[in-house]
Order: sequence, then structure tokens, then C-alpha cells
Amino acid sequence: MDSRVDELRGQPFAQYLDYVTDALLIDESITRLKESLAERVAKGMCAIAFNLTKVTAPSVTSAQISAIYDEIGLPWLQVENYCAARSWLQARIEDADRAAGRR
Repeated sequence: MDSRVDELRGQPFAQYLDYVTDALLIDESITRLKESLAERVAKGMCAIAFNLTKVTAPSVTSAQISAIYDEIGLPWLQVENYCAARSWLQARIEDADRAAGRR
């Protein structure tokens, strides 16, 4: 993932995540996720959408990860599939481009 992000050379990008298993993050995992997200935001990540339809406790997972995204300041959207996320993600990329004076 990091090499793909580096190829973008700072251009805005968004991410779609399809969670397939339940996971409760422990403190160390939360810290590392925050660090990873901060690194990606610094490299141009401007939004994230995530799908929790395949997990058994979506409300728990949603509460935990959305709180992390909020703390980082990363716009997020919970969706049921990629099609539902695509236009929202593209709009966030366009917003970031405009904010940087590229559009």
C-alpha cells in the first residue's frame, strides 16, 4: 500500500475499506493505526469510506474506527458497498484538488 501511495506523489487520494472480520483494536493497534493514517494524510489521503456489512458487530467496529478517523480529522463515510462510496470519495478528491489550487 505504501508504495502505491508514494507513486501518487502527494496527489489527493481516497480509500475504500471492506472489513471482512470483526476486530477490536487494542491500545497498541489504535496508536499504530493513528500513526499510519497520519502518514497517509500527509501524503495526500483526503477521505475514507468503509463497509462493515460482513462483520457481526458493525456498531462496535464503526464506533471504534470512526472515532479514530474523527480524531485524525479524516472525512469518512460508512457504506454498504463500493458503488455507494465512489461518488462521495471522488467528490472529496475534487475538493482537495480545489483547495490545493489544482482545479
